[in-house]
Amino acid sequence: MAIAQYRERLEKVNGALQGLLQKRSVLSGMDYHTVAPAISCDMRIKQDPRRGKMIEFVTSTPMSCSLEDDSEIVWKELSTYREYPDKLYRCFVMSLKSPSGMLELDGVQYLEKFEEMDRTIVAVAERMVLPSKSLQYWNESWLTITPAASDAGVAVVEIFLQLYLERDDGLVACPEDLAYAQDVVMGCLGNTLRKFFQTQQNSLMEKAGRVIVASTLSDSVARYTT
Repeated sequence: MAIAQYRERLEKVNGALQGLLQKRSVLSGMDYHTVAPAISCDMRIKQDPRRGKMIEFVTSTPMSCSLEDDSEIVWKELSTYREYPDKLYRCFVMSLKSPSGMLELDGVQYLEKFEEMDRTIVAVAERMVLPSKSLQYWNESWLTITPAASDAGVAVVEIFLQLYLERDDGLVACPEDLAYAQDVVMGCLGNTLRKFFQTQQNSLMEKAGRVIVASTLSDSVARYTT
């Protein structure tokens, strides 16, 4: 049942993705041909008419290697343990520090990779449940890897993520519970995700640097031995 929900969510994410990727960058709304590679990690808080409070993340990470190398590094970073070559199901427990103490959320994540001639796309659907409060959160995101127009040797990883509280239209939550769910728990999740993305960006750039060093050494050895 849970996997069917994730597949349905992922189909919606992919549908939105296809429309957004036709002519413009998913993340910045600007044409790829005019964007210079720059590292960034932005968090935005929005009010959605249906979902209420929503946290959005937009990140951009330039990596000093080819699209193929970049895609391999990113997929390994996301899916170290996996059964299938292009998709991943993963269960996890997330511990969060909050003003009232530690919170533990049970999560399930589904990732799927799509490769095209000029870009790689990873779509993600993730559900997190706080059992102690019977709260459920959804995290929907996609990641794109494209060559940088300004430098053929650089690929750019861009992520767009939306986090929101799953609300049952048939239930009326009291103001205190809703405030706790949207302010306290989502605030902790937002801070944790921001730290995660920043750490991930550093890790990806470091690994890309190793690829360049290894390639340079290999070329030097080849020239020396010929």
